[in-house]
Amino acid sequence: MLHVLQSFFTRKLDSRPDPVGTCCSTAWRDAAGTPVMPWGLHGAFCFPSLSLYVTCCPNLEVTTPQLAGCPLEFQDTKCCTEDATATFLSLADVAPEHEDHKETMNLLWYFLRDIDLLSLDAWRLLVKGTAQAANFRMFEFKSGLKILDVSIGAAAIKLSRLMVKTMHRIEGFQQFCLWHIATATGRMVTEVAVESCEMSELLFQYKAAAANHDFLMYSLIPRVQLEVGSSLKEASPHPEHPTVALQVVCVGPWAQHALVTLQSLLRHRSSHARLRIFVLSDAVGWEDWTEAWEALGYADGVDGQNNWGKAEKTEISLQGVSFERIDFAHLESFQRYMMLGDRWY
Repeated sequence: MLHVLQSFFTRKLDSRPDPVGTCCSTAWRDAAGTPVMPWGLHGAFCFPSLSLYVTCCPNLEVTTPQLAGCPLEFQDTKCCTEDATATFLSLADVAPEHEDHKETMNLLWYFLRDIDLLSLDAWRLLVKGTAQAANFRMFEFKSGLKILDVSIGAAAIKLSRLMVKTMHRIEGFQQFCLWHIATATGRMVTEVAVESCEMSELLFQYKAAAANHDFLMYSLIPRVQLEVGSSLKEASPHPEHPTVALQVVCVGPWAQHALVTLQSLLRHRSSHARLRIFVLSDAVGWEDWTEAWEALGYADGVDGQNNWGKAEKTEISLQGVSFERIDFAHLESFQRYMMLGDRWY
């Protein structure tokens, strides 16, 4: 799930925060516009801004201060103590309506990518912050609703997708948290209690996003379609035969447990869309996956290259469906995560 969480927030490597210290620019500059040390950093932080801390104190196994964009005059500055992480996270908890919220979320991601990728608190704060921002955008959208037209319909469709993405982020964080704890304690993830992950604030945001999504999908968008008509379709065109990507995780001999859900999905899928299923697995998981599908009569396309027809033992058509394996053993990011886990815990 670490790879999934990363994909939600990936940005270009050269898109670094401004090393001058622009994070929370209004609150952290004096009347003359000069960067000043915020109240929370006095006597407890080694840099005058969080952006300088992020760029000048990376994990040296990930990057160097020079590559991260640390200014020359700060490259010899001694990095903060362990208390710096707690100070950083406390200052990065910015309300979504704050003018520097987006920039602070960017810094949180740089902190995770370059300093501490395994920080549950940082991941939780980033997921919460992006969820708050999404729900705040929805609040502003509803506040400005007056006349239903094509532009409102297009904006509603875009926002509905943002709400779904927000819910997926929160679900992804919960899974990452459970697997993180399981890895750290040497247990199977099924042995970790769900209550082990603090989700109260995220659950509040999840429920808000779900309510916003339902309002858009089942109330506002149908109303716009009814009143505006076919012009709404013109505002949001879709490919005639789109390709949908689906990721399945199969580690160990557990393929049979996933087949019921997957078969239900395949039974109700649209025949107009092609489906690429990526199976994220280890060697045992892929072997069990292959055997499970062969037992259902899907033997011809097990290499992931063919589009399968109807199976011998089911009524489910796999026309336009393909499987592709992603091997854990060949994912550098996953191997690095496992190495960091062994060393830090």
